[in-house]
Amino acid sequence: MKSILPFIVLATSVIFSSCVLEKENPVSSSNDAASLVTIAVGTYPSISPDGRKLAFSRSGAIFISDTNGHNAIQLTSGTFDDIMPQWSPNGQRVGFIRKKNNQQGNGTLMIVDSATKIAQSISTTDSVNCQLESVQAPYANSGSNPYASAPFWSWSPDGSKIAFYSGNDSLTTLSIVKSDGSGNASGKFTLYNHHQFDYSGNCSGFCWLPFGDQIICASNSYNDTSCLYAITIGIDTMIRMSDKKGVTNPTC
Repeated sequence: MKSILPFIVLATSVIFSSCVLEKENPVSSSNDAASLVTIAVGTYPSISPDGRKLAFSRSGAIFISDTNGHNAIQLTSGTFDDIMPQWSPNGQRVGFIRKKNNQQGNGTLMIVDSATKIAQSISTTDSVNCQLESVQAPYANSGSNPYASAPFWSWSPDGSKIAFYSGNDSLTTLSIVKSDGSGNASGKFTLYNHHQFDYSGNCSGFCWLPFGDQIICASNSYNDTSCLYAITIGIDTMIRMSDKKGVTNPTC
């Protein structure tokens, strides 16, 4: 399951280049050869905004540690598979996907306080995408994951909201909820609605504008071909930005 995502490392070890850890191990010369150092056992690494902490998944639980792997603390536990941690913009909370044993491609969006270890559910259903439920031709034998370069979920720049994918392989929606668990911040927007399996549009991606009041996303809502759309939070509008087709993975 985890091997299909781009940031999963081999042998379930979190491995970083020395340039990532330059605060602890500064690179003395641009001519020095890069080296790989195993710092912790785990997957889905995420660096805190201040660069001092690391969050990762290990054996179905969320851990945090120093960026050198020392002083690891377990934040979650249970009979679940807790994956895909991401730090909140203020570095106080860690969001993640909780996948139950009987679930395939979906899970529940959770947030845990890094100090108190208190976790709460943010999504109202177990529908947050965390992997494709199935991969059919032409991708089945190619080793390519259609979601590989698109985020499944992310915090807004101010940390007050979270956007995430939900649905299945043929119907994908984007939902925006409040990160305090109080409900929706905006409506649910249909990004893909294929009557037949067509994965070419599903590697869409979305990104927040800096003030967190809009999301730019790719959607095949127009003529069944992916175009850029702007979603305004709270107003529930999804407006096509241009007629240029075939765009994916916008970056803000």
